[in-house]
Parts: sequence; structure tokens; C-alpha cells
Amino acid sequence: MGSAVDKINKLLALPEGWDGYRADRIPVEAGVSMLRVLLSVMDRRSLQPQLFPLPSGGLQVEWHVSGSSIEIEVAADGQSGSALAEGEEEVEVEFSIPSLRDQLADFRRILLHFSLQAGRPASR
Repeated sequence: MGSAVDKINKLLALPEGWDGYRADRIPVEAGVSMLRVLLSVMDRRSLQPQLFPLPSGGLQVEWHVSGSSIEIEVAADGQSGSALAEGEEEVEVEFSIPSLRDQLADFRRILLHFSLQAGRPASR
């Protein structure tokens, strides 16, 4: 989880226009909410995620294994997000940060399946 925290900190330091156009800065609220998302879906066996900034000021996290994927976005205000898992099963959900853990329970289970399938656990 430490490398994800480092990556989020780097993304929070991006200036306005980081994409060469008019991308918004990533607010601290988005970073804190993304950490909450990661803590809700990851455990010590989880694969390390890929993290990306969004031009809107939000953040996106992704995991990809053998043609299957999980993508979770957090809005710039840190109050809401959306998640999509594609592969053996497809799950899509929009969530609010206050009720995060319950709403992302399926994604925690799918990520564990991905991680065990890949055999490359990440440390927490």
C-alpha cells in the first residue's frame, strides 16, 4: 500500500494543466477518498494498483489480470465515485464515500480473486 500512497502524493503535486491542456489540479479531498477506497478493497494479498489523474481533478485506480479488469474512479470533490469490474463477471456501481465499504464489497472479493490468480501479492 505504501507505493500507492507515494503515487497519490505525486499526483496531488501535479500543477493545473498537467495534461498540456486545462486539466484541474487534484484536490486533497480526492486523494484522501482514493486512500479510503484502496483501504476498502485491498488487503495484504492484493496486487498493486495503477493510479492515474483525471482531467476533471479526480483519480482513477486500475488492476488488470489476464483480460479482466477493475477500474474505480473518485470524483474531484472526494464525495462520490464509480467502479467497474469486467471479466468472468461484470459489476458496476456508483458509490458515495460515507457508505464506501458496503458498496465496494464485491470489488474487494473480485480483487482478491485477481490477486490470487496472478500469484503476485502486494504488501500492505
